[in-house]
Amino acid sequence: MAANSRYMLYKKVARGGMAEIYLGKQIGEDGFQRICCIKRILPHYAQDQEFIEMFRDEAHICKRLQHANIVRVEGFEEVEGSYAIIMEFINGGDLRTVLSSCEKQNHRLSIPMTLYIIAEAARGLHFAHCKVDDLTGKPLEIVHRDISPQNILISFEGEVKVTDFGIADADSKATETKPGIVKGKYSYMSPEQISAMAVDARTDVFALAIVLWEMIAMKRLFQGENEVMTIQKVRACQISDDLRKLNSKVDNELYQLIMKGLHKDPRGRFSSAAEFEKALRKYINKRYADFTVNDLGEFIKNLMKSRLKEMQQEIKSLLSKKVPTPQQNPFMNNAPPGGSNFQVDPSRSASFDPRPFSQTGARGQGSFSGQHQPEFSVVGGVPGTGRHSINNRGQRSNDGLRSASLPGGQQYRQSTRRSHSYSSPVGAYMLVFFLALVLGLIGYVGVKKGFFGSGMGKIRISTTPDNVTVTLNNKPLFGGRYVKTPLEFAPSNGKGKNRYRIVSKQNFEDSAFLSPDKSNVLVVRRTGFKEEKYVFKTDKDTERFLVLDKVVDIAPTRLRLKSKRYQSVWVRMDNGEITDRVDASEPYDARDITFGDVHVFYIYPNGFRSKEGVFSCRVIPRAKNWIAPYLVDIYPEVRKCTFPRE
Repeated sequence: MAANSRYMLYKKVARGGMAEIYLGKQIGEDGFQRICCIKRILPHYAQDQEFIEMFRDEAHICKRLQHANIVRVEGFEEVEGSYAIIMEFINGGDLRTVLSSCEKQNHRLSIPMTLYIIAEAARGLHFAHCKVDDLTGKPLEIVHRDISPQNILISFEGEVKVTDFGIADADSKATETKPGIVKGKYSYMSPEQISAMAVDARTDVFALAIVLWEMIAMKRLFQGENEVMTIQKVRACQISDDLRKLNSKVDNELYQLIMKGLHKDPRGRFSSAAEFEKALRKYINKRYADFTVNDLGEFIKNLMKSRLKEMQQEIKSLLSKKVPTPQQNPFMNNAPPGGSNFQVDPSRSASFDPRPFSQTGARGQGSFSGQHQPEFSVVGGVPGTGRHSINNRGQRSNDGLRSASLPGGQQYRQSTRRSHSYSSPVGAYMLVFFLALVLGLIGYVGVKKGFFGSGMGKIRISTTPDNVTVTLNNKPLFGGRYVKTPLEFAPSNGKGKNRYRIVSKQNFEDSAFLSPDKSNVLVVRRTGFKEEKYVFKTDKDTERFLVLDKVVDIAPTRLRLKSKRYQSVWVRMDNGEITDRVDASEPYDARDITFGDVHVFYIYPNGFRSKEGVFSCRVIPRAKNWIAPYLVDIYPEVRKCTFPRE
């Protein structure tokens, strides 16, 4: 951030025992403004070194997690005299608020909506679970440990993001969770977590399955008359209600899928969040082929009309609010905290306690409504939200901290108007009006005359795995070679009626004629997987996610570039099943390599267009899981690969 950039606090939206959250904005040069969320330590805790380290841990972990399904953390610095975490603003609400609104209005999220929300959350969590240290290549082993409706955010456009990694386990944390300390919300813990045992990614899978069960049932799953009974229910994995009786739209296949996620023994659950996501998307595509993310966005907008209108007014007011001068705000130009030389006393531990999920429902009934809803949701919640400490006597310490989360949205930019050489502003307005009129007439004539085609929507196809071959109406696309999805189908204006331009993620291009009056058949294939077929028309915009079922075992494989000369190399496997870049700063996880088969990796140190230094490596991966993936170390200087775990 530039030296004269600064953050402006606007409105406090939540406060806990040790932190408070503000809606705010970043202000930069030339009138730049951006809405953000600021989570700030309360001034009287600003000297607590252990709490500062915990706060820094959260920022340090989250700043590495740059993913579409994780709330982005942009920095850790001083704002108006206290340390703060700067986070992206999500214009929407947390899942708890959504469920509460559904209950009040006697609505339900549909089955495909619930499955989509959990699949998106699982996608973000899997990214966090597999994240490695950029310098050492060592897995960070991040486990969220506090997945709950409060920490899953949904924007008014249907985006889903996971937030609040404040108590996440990670190898790089400065503060450590001590034996016997249980952190999280009791009713969303896994049996092993509530028993203070070691946890891994499957703990987050269990918590996601709890949230999914509750969304479909509109009822709490693990909630006793008191905390002791809740702990006993979770530890025994006591599920007293049949989900199929609570919601008649749950068939046996979906029921078995959810119960697998809720298996008491971690070995009986989905082995990873990615496997859970895949099962959910497969079910959506099979049972609800017409569902799109737009359906979820429209539902959220209609459900929360008053919040949407209120947030629009708040954003408008914030962007138009005058920026105080340094004389009016002495903290505005303060330098961020210098360095990270904080000393942590290992003998101390911080303990936290959330407010109940429901404040108004009869005890034990598990209502989603509450009198103490936050004015807005806040990204990341309050540090320590939902944390409990249990000592060896089973006693709990409690600071009465309330959980909170924050809505989502876009970034906003508003520039100050500079002086121009127009002799009169009326002339500028007339010029703009004239140009708009001309462009409008061109568009109108083009549509009437059919210049731009008719009934030609945009189509987006994503797949898992994402490197596939594609056939459209029995014609191979991209010369029959493997390409990376998503594929974007867009009308090619002026190049023939009903002609589409097709672009892959690597910007490979092809074209095809698609009739809006007939069904088009798209088939995607990948070695080791069952082909997937999709039939569609072009009369409207369409987005589709296809999941290919594996027909052989898959071996998790991690590629690591070991080089002082090359910052990255390109790798192509076999006939192109993998075509990607491997960076020296971060290992590349190849997720869809068939187990025990012979594969040939072609290494291109200087890019695909250069034959210089190209060499190949013969690989037979035999790894079973991502805890100990098959390792391939690439040494381009000596043109060879090694396999450290063989």
